Amino acid sequence: MITRNKTHRFWNEIRYLLSLIFLTGVLTSWSVMAQEKPFVMSTSVGAPLYIEDGSGLFNLLVAEIFRRLNIDYVLIHQPAQRAIISTNNGSVDGTTPRAAAIEKNQHNIIRIPQDIFNFEYMAYTKDPSIKIKDWSSLKPYTVGIINGWKIIEKNVSGAKSVTKANYLDQLFTLLDLGRVDIAILDRVMGNWELKQLGLNFITIEPPLLEKLNYIYVHKRHKNLVHDINQTVIEMKKDGTYKAIYIKALSN
Repeated sequence: MITRNKTHRFWNEIRYLLSLIFLTGVLTSWSVMAQEKPFVMSTSVGAPLYIEDGSGLFNLLVAEIFRRLNIDYVLIHQPAQRAIISTNNGSVDGTTPRAAAIEKNQHNIIRIPQDIFNFEYMAYTKDPSIKIKDWSSLKPYTVGIINGWKIIEKNVSGAKSVTKANYLDQLFTLLDLGRVDIAILDRVMGNWELKQLGLNFITIEPPLLEKLNYIYVHKRHKNLVHDINQTVIEMKKDGTYKAIYIKALSN
């Protein structure tokens, strides 16, 4: 004869086993979902470094990196400041290309040691009388920069005034309208944007600064740092990086 206590224990055990089966199923589903979620990489650069149709330099570089790593990914475009914040708070998984200056106040990101691009920061102007030798030469002028480019923000602090724009066309529009005397931008993006806008500004040589830029990932992806780094090194060694560079920037 089965007593009431034994019957009670029997049904408790059944409920416990059913709960375990349900929980295992839920955890397995979560695990599969986590594995299927793509790696979200952000970038704040403009054309020809990033182009929505996928033909930009960083579209192609990021695609090749994650193809070799066999990792599903998504590349999204964000304003520079937002890209830093969203990577640091984990809203996105990584960002590129960024200078090491962003590390100062962002403590949740990890730099991939191998550089991914060398920026030449140029001064553009409409006024042929303006002569710029170094950052201190900016003191008498109003200067326009891209918001979130920390290395530039730091160096233009001595200018008469600084105006920030979120996008390249906005920056050159400010210069064209006379709202700023000088606009500072990377040479590759600056020259491409001038061509698109049909503007003919003066590019002051030499560059104010040349700076290596890197890929950054949120610290939860520290296990990927070595693999991403080795992949970039291999792409440079086997000629893939150069081939992509030429393909993206030849037009």
